[in-house]
This record gives sequence, structure tokens and C-alpha cells, in this order.
Amino acid sequence: MRFRKDARLDPSQVEDYRGRRAGGLLGGMPVTLGGGSGLVAIVVLVAVAVVAGCGDDSADEPASLDGTSWVLADGIPLPQDVAVAMPTVVFTATEIAGSTGCNRYGGSYSVVGDTIDLGLLAMTNVACPAPVGTIEAAFVAALGDVEAWGLDGSDLVLRDADGVDLLRFEPS
Repeated sequence: MRFRKDARLDPSQVEDYRGRRAGGLLGGMPVTLGGGSGLVAIVVLVAVAVVAGCGDDSADEPASLDGTSWVLADGIPLPQDVAVAMPTVVFTATEIAGSTGCNRYGGSYSVVGDTIDLGLLAMTNVACPAPVGTIEAAFVAALGDVEAWGLDGSDLVLRDADGVDLLRFEPS
């Protein structure tokens, strides 16, 4: 069967399965509102449909990480007296990338609900002097334990299997 995209249908020419002509608001179907109960039923159905469409379902579904970038805010000991580059993370639809503060890393990830699976991550291998090397080692070890994620306000929180916060990031 082929359809023409410019074809127009005249409702008065449509027949139902009994051969009756359709037409009118409800396609020619008789509507009885006896004693007002039918009208009440329609009003109730419309009200239920409106209420069902209300509300914010976004709290039930985690936000997407796609297109987000973050800088580490907490989770590993950071020196207070030395200026260092903070570890970062950037997510695309299926890839994760970032910096440990010294080396670059990247790989794949997948999210199902609040669980996250970081695939094998590749990393450059530049020797990092202290304290940057210590920060990197702690950061990489924490990434290896990540199994869940969530948003806490505007922060990204990566958690272990027990729900313990491992790394907290702020938007960058």
C-alpha cells in the first residue's frame, strides 16, 4: 500500500465497519449524556489526565552525564600549601576523559540508573613529582572503586558499591 503525502481525507466519506458514514467530533459515534452522569465521567477523566500529567518526574530519573565536565572538589587528601592542577573528568555520550593533575586518561563508561561502569581507562605515563604523584595515585585508586554516581545539588558524587562517597566534583 502506498500513501500520498499530499492526500486529504474527507471525514464525511469515511465509513465504519458497518458501512455507516463517519463524521462529527467523535467520528459519528453516538454520545449520550443522560442525567448528567456522562458529563461528570468526562470531566473526571479529563481531570485525572491533567493531574497525571502534572509533577516533576526528573527526580525519578538521574540526569545524563553526557556533555558535562567536572573538577575534583573532595575525596582525596589535597595539599593546602602547594598549588597543583586538580583532577578533572569530562563525559560524552559513551566516553570519559580527563586529567589526574599530571597525566591524561580516557576510556568508555556506561550508566544504568545510578550505577556507572567505568571501562578500561588508558592513561599517559609521565612521571609525576610529589605531591602531584600522590594525588594521582589516590585519584586513580578511587576511580577504580567507583560503581555508582549521583548529583548532590550541582556536584557530581562518585560512590563505591556500598554507597560511600569516594569523589566529589564541582562543575568546571
